[in-house]
Amino acid sequence: MIAPRRTAMAESSKKKYSNVGKTSSKRESLCEAILEQECQQALETSVSFIAHPDFNRPNADTLLLKGLTDFKPGAETFEELRNVPLLTKEQEHTLFRAMNYLKHRAAKIQQRLPRARHKEFLLEEMNLSLRQSEEVRNYILRANLRLVISIAKKYVNAANTFDELISEGNLSLLQAVEKFDVSRGNRFSTYATRAIRNNLYHYVFDKHKRRQQVTLAEDELLQTTRDERANETACELRLDYIRRSLARIMKRLDAQKQSIITQRFGLNGEENPPTLKELARDMGVSRERVRQIQVRAMKELLQFANEEKIELPDDDVL
Repeated sequence: MIAPRRTAMAESSKKKYSNVGKTSSKRESLCEAILEQECQQALETSVSFIAHPDFNRPNADTLLLKGLTDFKPGAETFEELRNVPLLTKEQEHTLFRAMNYLKHRAAKIQQRLPRARHKEFLLEEMNLSLRQSEEVRNYILRANLRLVISIAKKYVNAANTFDELISEGNLSLLQAVEKFDVSRGNRFSTYATRAIRNNLYHYVFDKHKRRQQVTLAEDELLQTTRDERANETACELRLDYIRRSLARIMKRLDAQKQSIITQRFGLNGEENPPTLKELARDMGVSRERVRQIQVRAMKELLQFANEEKIELPDDDVL
């Protein structure tokens, strides 16, 4: 009886460790899929920087990153940020070289990713470099926000709010940080001031131009509406004049002609005026006879209208 029990325990233990192996295998597959996805995202990440000869030196890390510990996040609130002093030329030089070097380092790692065996370590290094580069960039932005505030104030008016201009100015400052080449020897504060001022000027000018275009379009639409209403009024007055004039000269026709003209052209308000054939049947005469009477009546009406200098519509209109 002991042997079967041991056999059963052995089978149970075998199944247990088999399930553990399957679970471990699933976890490994999931981790590999996640790592592959993260690698793909890293390869698709755009990493741009301003190159410098020092980036390829053997001691680049020590040379370019050693001074970063002197820069603390510091001010965070709007009131604090507006009072942050501008960077010195040496500080600008240190920060911009460090920011671009960190992005350069991330780009180098990115190039190695497809062929690397241990991708997780390279991913960690690449993400760290990009985070550090972003921290340096944000420090530069905070230190120069007072430029945006100072310039934006000059363009505030009823059409351009301070918050709106600050938002546009911050975008201009961010673009300036990404494009500035510290190796040319210029001050970033000078470069950024010019960029922010130019962009805000064009923003305000373009907005004013769009508002003028909208105003002109509205004026044109209003004028067109007025013209259309004036034309409608003129047409209504003209038609009323024609109706009254026609009613007056119609009285000069004999009864038969009046009846034919009135019925043929719906002057009695009928929506579906009778045809010549239908009139001929009602009058007990031929269709040709009705047509002849209508023609003579029209000629007489035109003669009466000429005598009284009344401009009647063409025959088709009548």
